[in-house]
Amino acid sequence: KKIITHFDRLANSYDHFKEKNYYYYDNLKELYCYLIPNAKNKRILEIGCGTGALISYLKPKYGVGIDPSKNMIKIAMKNNKEIKFEVMSMENIKINEMFDYILLADVIEHLSDIDEAIKNLNKFSSEDSVIILSMANPLWEPILLLAEKFGLKMPEGPHYRIGFKKLNRILIKNDFKIIQKGYRLLIPMKVPIIYHLNKFFYKIPFIRGLGLIEYYVIKKKTV
Repeated sequence: KKIITHFDRLANSYDHFKEKNYYYYDNLKELYCYLIPNAKNKRILEIGCGTGALISYLKPKYGVGIDPSKNMIKIAMKNNKEIKFEVMSMENIKINEMFDYILLADVIEHLSDIDEAIKNLNKFSSEDSVIILSMANPLWEPILLLAEKFGLKMPEGPHYRIGFKKLNRILIKNDFKIIQKGYRLLIPMKVPIIYHLNKFFYKIPFIRGLGLIEYYVIKKKTV
């Protein structure tokens, strides 16, 4: 309830914060475009869609966005009539259809029950479905808290930065496997010259784990 209240209150300024931190969100969109080739021919579900910017940007053949915040969904529905938006939490999800891609962008840290939420992914994912989960690298937490204190980023609200080992245990327990893990965005602002490091740092073993965006590509285990 605290999480929903936080995002209901944040809804009217949500897109303003995204514009303020456009470089981060533009890079996030580019990452999802890279991970979802030919998105316009795919069935895509976005969990925790907020005001719907990411799934709208992808322009899927069929798109559904869900979020527990009614105020966020109200704005999303106004912004895009082609995507189906519904008020719904991942922990209590009620969807009876399958999707090619299921997206969780900056969502997992806000879930009240991560285990139950991951378990629920089985309801609308087949062996061919691809789940893409991205979140802020836990190493960045002190910097993010400081940025929030000075009004440089969106207020996070109640959250928990889950580490790789715990996340992987939960996925395995619920019959999922990670098929790709990666990082993006070493420099989260468009600082002249040095921001170009973002184009290649993630290919360098010793520093790639320092990227702000940590992402996982996940599929169901096959027998």
